[in-house]
Amino acid sequence: MNDSVKSKRAELEGVHRVYRENCGEWEFFWTAYLGGREWEEAGLLYRYVHELGPEFAERLRQTPMENHCKSVVHTYSGFIWRVPPKRSFGALEGNRAAAALNGNADKEGGSLNEVMKEVQIWASVFGCVWVVMDKPAVRGATKGDEISRDIRPYLKVYFPVHVLDWRCEESGSGCYELTYLKVRERVDGGNGSDNSGSSGGSGWVYRVWTRERVEVWRVDGRDDEAVLVSEGVNEVGVVPAVVHYNTKPLERGVAVSDLQVVARMQRSMYNRYVGACPDGAGVEP
Repeated sequence: MNDSVKSKRAELEGVHRVYRENCGEWEFFWTAYLGGREWEEAGLLYRYVHELGPEFAERLRQTPMENHCKSVVHTYSGFIWRVPPKRSFGALEGNRAAAALNGNADKEGGSLNEVMKEVQIWASVFGCVWVVMDKPAVRGATKGDEISRDIRPYLKVYFPVHVLDWRCEESGSGCYELTYLKVRERVDGGNGSDNSGSSGGSGWVYRVWTRERVEVWRVDGRDDEAVLVSEGVNEVGVVPAVVHYNTKPLERGVAVSDLQVVARMQRSMYNRYVGACPDGAGVEP
């Protein structure tokens, strides 16, 4: 790669200080909440002294994990969503695009209430999540054509592990406004290949918003160059994203997770389980 290509890829892969300091913690909370295969493959079971590989693999396979993290998150969420919220769209009451957003907010069949419940659950896990309002770049011949083709705004939820960088600037009113946002998503080329360097394999898509422009870049392999997929003018003039915090933020982009303590207790209990120990003894890891 030439220097300009390398610098663009380096720019895309650059991360915010808050992301760098908290990414490992977010990934731990994600694993603790999911459990199952992700938990088993995360290397959270300590290995005994002199324990052979086959013995450790068998103990790893047999040692159960009771998912307290998921229980805590969903118990709390159940109380919050026991009574569905009532919404008023004000001047947009009866607007077909607003009604479509209310019924299918993410364009994947999730209503606005279902998407907001998802936001609340994942904010409980990570401490915060980002919600972006987007709209397809295509245009209809008329407003009616756009409505019939379902060309309208929709919501996209991003976990903090997806949001690599952001920037806020103080406005004239004294409030801070989001002026830059960069997210990264894993994509599959469609052929089921795991080799990111091969044609059609998996890779990364970077979406970048500023107040002036919106860009989409793709990087396929470890050493491949960044390819500009699309770019355009940001017609709304703002970065259409907000952060939903679980608690009052510690600083912009990070807040306290409900799993801050529970996830570590779950890991400790997992390692103290003795039912699957080869000799049945409660050996401390």
